[in-house]
Amino acid sequence: MMQTFEQDGRSPNRLQNALEHLLNTGVNDFVEMKGQHEKEVKSLVPDQQPTTTTTTTPPHETAGLQTITKQDLPSSEDSKAFNLCAPISDSVDPQYKVTHERGVYAQELPVLIGDGIDLQQLSIGCIRATNSHGISAFFGLLLLMEQVWDLKNVAVSDLSYTTSLAPSEQLTIQMQNTQRRIMEKNTLDQAEEMTSEESTTVDKEALNVTRSSTKTEKWHVNGNGRISIGNPLSLGGQLGADAGFDRSTQLTAQVTLNQIHEATKKSAHSLKTLHKVEVRGFSEDVFDKRITRVIRNPYPDRTLSLNVFQLVKHYKVTSQLSDQIFALFISINNLEFDDQFIGAYIDFLRNHLLDPVLVDELPLAFKGAQLSVKRALDVAKMALHYLYDEPNIFQLPPIQINSNQWEDPNLPATSYDVSDFIGFSGFSDLSGFKDSLESDNHPRESIPQIFTIMNMYYKIYKDKVSDGTLTEYAIDLALSLDQGVGALWKGIQNNKIITEIMDNGSFTECFRRLSGFLALVEGMLKPVVSIDEEKEMIQKRSAALNALNRVKDHLHCNRNYYIQKLLIHLERSTESNAITEFVDLIIERLNVPDTVKKQLRQLLDIQRAYVDRQQIIVPAYRSILLGQLVEFSFALSGGSGNIILPEPIPPLVQQIEVPCDGVHIEVAQGLCRLREVPTDHRGEK
Repeated sequence: MMQTFEQDGRSPNRLQNALEHLLNTGVNDFVEMKGQHEKEVKSLVPDQQPTTTTTTTPPHETAGLQTITKQDLPSSEDSKAFNLCAPISDSVDPQYKVTHERGVYAQELPVLIGDGIDLQQLSIGCIRATNSHGISAFFGLLLLMEQVWDLKNVAVSDLSYTTSLAPSEQLTIQMQNTQRRIMEKNTLDQAEEMTSEESTTVDKEALNVTRSSTKTEKWHVNGNGRISIGNPLSLGGQLGADAGFDRSTQLTAQVTLNQIHEATKKSAHSLKTLHKVEVRGFSEDVFDKRITRVIRNPYPDRTLSLNVFQLVKHYKVTSQLSDQIFALFISINNLEFDDQFIGAYIDFLRNHLLDPVLVDELPLAFKGAQLSVKRALDVAKMALHYLYDEPNIFQLPPIQINSNQWEDPNLPATSYDVSDFIGFSGFSDLSGFKDSLESDNHPRESIPQIFTIMNMYYKIYKDKVSDGTLTEYAIDLALSLDQGVGALWKGIQNNKIITEIMDNGSFTECFRRLSGFLALVEGMLKPVVSIDEEKEMIQKRSAALNALNRVKDHLHCNRNYYIQKLLIHLERSTESNAITEFVDLIIERLNVPDTVKKQLRQLLDIQRAYVDRQQIIVPAYRSILLGQLVEFSFALSGGSGNIILPEPIPPLVQQIEVPCDGVHIEVAQGLCRLREVPTDHRGEK
């Protein structure tokens, strides 16, 4: 249930004051605090060495992995610092970065969805939200976790293969390096598709560990190219509202860093276990695209031992809280996947439907969603509703059935009640059944036949409404009822019978509505469904509606999956225009004071909004410092107590080894020499 400001213990003035204080606080007010904070964090990093690398341009994103540094070449005059002939180990260590993020909710903001009458219903891409819980909004903080990979060295690891070559033997070997060949690549496909076509340098081993941990921990890559870690945490839920927003944020950051740290360690160990080097020997020449090596024993009088080793890369991995950004989180919980959606998004459904059988039925379902069939269905439902369900049309006064009881003749149900109302002397034989079928002066002609047909259809209609299949049968019910009673009703010649049936003292509401029902069918339904093609149309329409209902039921059962795919589809196909327009509409529909809306527009960068599963995240223009976070939390809580700056979160550092491509080959001559080996043409033995 959505909370208002008053329900969760916070007034709108508190959020307004906190935002106003945040907007009025300049960055310069916290420069000294930031310098002190960075100094404390730096002192907590073990084995921290100075580096000569600088960040010159925003890094290119490739599958959530970023190259964050470029080597600053020393001056050519300093030959000692820059030696072209120096071994590789003397070069600057490559460095790579993986960015994770997690949200923390500070305050829920009520959203006015709209009922479509007084206020237009909220929609994204012309797809309406279903109810008051379809869309929710939260103001909170986005925590960015930075994981930096420093490549320290490449080392020789386990022995993979060993063999010996006879004197002067030549052997062709083939080396196949497999490293989790069935790697789940789809987890980062979204980020890979969003990268530019420029050439980027990415460390494959670091990427493999990131992929593995992302898949194992069920993380995902969001629309901003970062790895999103689970759902945002709520202060009122997992964190506890009494902790304070700043302290809860610190706790969340610490827990998330630990989670990233452990996931990286487990994934690196798993990849090392799964790494395998296969070496195959060939005694004849075979064409193959794989990497091969031809090795000949140069000694005619001794053997040659051949040992093949794996190679591993040694990384120093540092995980730390890199940034804190205020953000607006918009959750899309439910959308209306109706006939209009299927008709408008047929291409999206063709590409994303999970059930291949439903993909084959899409053309038929599309026919069921076309305007002519939908209009006929709407008219049929409307006619049946006003005939059997609408509680009051003619505003007739209640009828007294005994000295203390009155019944409403406006209800259609009373017309079909064949039991006598419990009455006293002078009030017997009162029921819709008797009023419809009996008369003191003359027979009712065809009225009994009309009544029994309508009563049967009343029961069928109610059953179809109860089991949710009215859509499938509505047109057939309306047309066949018109065919069954229309001619009989119009053929009544005695006007006195009509007068008695229409008497406001009788329970004959079903007949008072019948003429209107027949007029609706004749004037609105039949022109859409041609009489000449009625039977054929009924069969085709039934098949189309069945397919349409199956697709809608499938979308409803898997709505969370399709909402996620739909948001990504809208973001890409409209170049984020649909997302930014929706965010702008959401801010306008927030049930908060206009001052808060204005403050949010000043704080948030709407054009940078991106999709994260079923959420749209709107980051602020700038990041905040720890002091600003503390003061915001202080203002949000009502300004009670003293402002205490939390301790900085220490980075987590680990040393890991990851298998890499390539092998190390060592050879050694045999100790035993053969005697009396003939000399070759070069004079060598």
